[in-house]
Amino acid sequence: MCREPRLCCSGTMMVGTNFACYFITCLVYVFYSILSTAYVAPFVSSVFTPYIAYSLGPILCIFCVMVFSLPAWTDPGYLPRSLTPRFPPDPSDTVSTPETAVSSAAQSNEIQQNVIYSIAGANIPAVVCKTCNIIRPPGTSHCGTCGHCVMYLDHHCPWVGTDVGLRNHFYFILGTAGIGVYCIWVLALSITAIIVCIQNSDMDFFTIIIPIVLCIMGSMFGVFFGSMMSVSHCGMISTDTTTRARIKKTQTPADVVIQAFQQRECPLDQNMRIVRDVEDAEYDSVVAEIRRNKSFRYKHSGWRRIMTARFMPSLYRRDPLEAEKLAWIWTVALTREDIQLE
Repeated sequence: MCREPRLCCSGTMMVGTNFACYFITCLVYVFYSILSTAYVAPFVSSVFTPYIAYSLGPILCIFCVMVFSLPAWTDPGYLPRSLTPRFPPDPSDTVSTPETAVSSAAQSNEIQQNVIYSIAGANIPAVVCKTCNIIRPPGTSHCGTCGHCVMYLDHHCPWVGTDVGLRNHFYFILGTAGIGVYCIWVLALSITAIIVCIQNSDMDFFTIIIPIVLCIMGSMFGVFFGSMMSVSHCGMISTDTTTRARIKKTQTPADVVIQAFQQRECPLDQNMRIVRDVEDAEYDSVVAEIRRNKSFRYKHSGWRRIMTARFMPSLYRRDPLEAEKLAWIWTVALTREDIQLE
């Protein structure tokens, strides 16, 4: 059963399929902000001054929740589902026996699932999603949790309640970095409180040991999670790959597109279905709009992809065939600049 994401704010924002997890995560951040401000900050106000000890924590918490909400409320790059098969069976193909029918159906399914998508002079191998009934561009994968194909699917993140894909990958990195910054402050506040209590013998250390321990445990997890996720994703962007491609040890979407352009003069497999839905004029028109974006000037393909993709229009409510063509154009355009065509 397909779990539909919910649109809000006149379709400009989208709530993921695991909104409850995202909401609980935000409550945890608020809980630690209250805990550290009410129970830990009083002990370090003489060290950091009251203005910093009491105000910096809530400010960083608000900042953390805001940047953490960016990927949660952004369409990751969902493609719409089509109720019509991408390649309906030919009614003229009749079979006489059940055995022949099974064999013919299996052969037809194999042909339908593996196609060649011709775009901008390149012939790119592709797969038809049997669930969404669309031809998936390189890097687009079907999320079993959300029930939709997602462009440049990196992974499904339950903490933000949605997928991390082409349109919200940059915001996800900002969110994890925000978690790290906020938790570093809570950790520094807690360690300072312990030092102050040890140096001041008049203080009852056991009255704040539980809040301090909770703050240290939570902040250490946040620092580890936020910093590790930010660093690892920046590393993958530097190689223009995704978590999914790295785990499955498959070619990166950029490698697939580049290889297709380099081998465009090679003869095609005549047994493969060739799809030519994107006209050159249509491709050039969309690419011209993409190139006008300042983020497209990044020389590194990985950073150009996540920076420019923030401005890609949402395809979720469009006609499936129109969304499929735009997804292919954007996928090719974000990698083609590294190819010497002539």
